[in-house]
Amino acid sequence: MTAAALSHTSLPEFELLKRGKVRDVYTVDADHLLIVATDRISAFDCILPTPIARKGEVLTSLSRFWFEKLRDIVPNHFITTDFARLPAPVQRAADFEKRSMLVTKAEVFPVECVVRGYLVGSGWKDYLRETSIRLYNEAREYARQRGIIIADTKFEFGRDKDGKILLVDEALTPDSSRFWPAETYIPGRSQPSFDKQFVRDYLETVGWDKKPPAPELPTEVAASTTERYLEAYRLLTGKEL
Repeated sequence: MTAAALSHTSLPEFELLKRGKVRDVYTVDADHLLIVATDRISAFDCILPTPIARKGEVLTSLSRFWFEKLRDIVPNHFITTDFARLPAPVQRAADFEKRSMLVTKAEVFPVECVVRGYLVGSGWKDYLRETSIRLYNEAREYARQRGIIIADTKFEFGRDKDGKILLVDEALTPDSSRFWPAETYIPGRSQPSFDKQFVRDYLETVGWDKKPPAPELPTEVAASTTERYLEAYRLLTGKEL
């Protein structure tokens, strides 16, 4: 049976700090936040009315994988996704399982660090440049061995209460990156992908003006997007989700 998609979260016991395009962030206490990845999907800066089943599970599990793998390069805000270790009110919300992450609270810098491996950008900035490139290079080499090209990605950083710089938000997911299958890569053309570019490509064909409200996605497009996200997770981690 296909799991029901989760578009909205509610956790009355904790303050809702932010409802983003995909993630809902709750304040647990003075030092900790709970990040819940929903199945919402956005394109062209609009949240689509059609959720992508299991998308939040993939984003949370893949972020955990990369946070653990790359923590020797830079510390990060990840604490746990173990449902049994999350606060009791969270455990009572069964649909939060596999999509909830307890993290250290940090003051997030108002900057996104974009690293492109296959396109030339408009120029490098000095902030956090070396760390971003080290993270990208480490992930790129690993992913290439698993049959995935990470064409580009973005990182966000913050500062904890002691002033330590942390990698925050998500890490190297199909929402924050472009993943291409290495075996079909041909330079100079549009590439098939394991990320939400598939949804963007569909939306380009329906005559939408890219202004709210966004159109519904057909069932087959939503289902295929779920499959692509799950396949990215399987290839990168070697495990089924």
